[in-house]
Amino acid sequence: MRKIFQALLIVLGVGTLWAQQEPSVVGVATFLHIVSDLDQSLDFYHGTLGLEMAGHAVPPKMLDSAPVANMYGVPGKQYRAAVVKVPGSSLLLELVQWGPAQKPSRDPVVDPGAITLIWHRTDAANAGTTLHDPDGFPIQVVQAENPGVELSISVTDIGKTAATFKKVLGFKADGDWFTVPGGSTRIRLAKATGTAGLEIPFPSPGRGSVRLMAHNIAGLAGQLTAAGLTVVTTGEWPVQLPYNGPKAMILREPSSFGLQLIEAK
Repeated sequence: MRKIFQALLIVLGVGTLWAQQEPSVVGVATFLHIVSDLDQSLDFYHGTLGLEMAGHAVPPKMLDSAPVANMYGVPGKQYRAAVVKVPGSSLLLELVQWGPAQKPSRDPVVDPGAITLIWHRTDAANAGTTLHDPDGFPIQVVQAENPGVELSISVTDIGKTAATFKKVLGFKADGDWFTVPGGSTRIRLAKATGTAGLEIPFPSPGRGSVRLMAHNIAGLAGQLTAAGLTVVTTGEWPVQLPYNGPKAMILREPSSFGLQLIEAK
């Protein structure tokens, strides 16, 4: 079934239906972080760290959206989400809780697929330290002239993931760092030191996904599955987001982190 899907996506990616636009990444918008308890996470990011809220008001109750649940590969589940922004960065941090709130384990996020948020601050508060949120997600604090944020992702095979970043997604490489097209957001690849993360299903607390804006996400998904990624989205096909939103889907990289593709206008 998956081989048929890959072949169909590739055909659609280059055929008449999608001929008007080649698959291409044009920007990055959000880092999506799956959390156990949205309220506890907001207490940490907004209350303790002082990050500003962005977007819509925090939903007081669980939301029921079939397209969103299908996109995450958890049909029938409800969710809550909130967005915070890091000063000096266009990359937003979206916290997503699936199902009833759970007590965070507070254990460190295991490799591979562990994503570290590298937070550049102009002041010296907590500089040189690594903080952990309620789900064990690491935030490395660095004092710098310019504020902002970068991501570091642990992977099992840096060479293979780097090839996908460069050849399929069009990221610009600079050593172990990669700049996403359409902006200045940088992602670093680090060698994973364990294998436990491979057994953790998506979406589970502590796991993360990078939201990429792209043209022809069906064709791009075909190229990514050919490169070894698997489709998380139910039905293995882009879903139409609510309120006449764009089409979107999520794929999982072999090192256990996610890529969310959003159709760009």
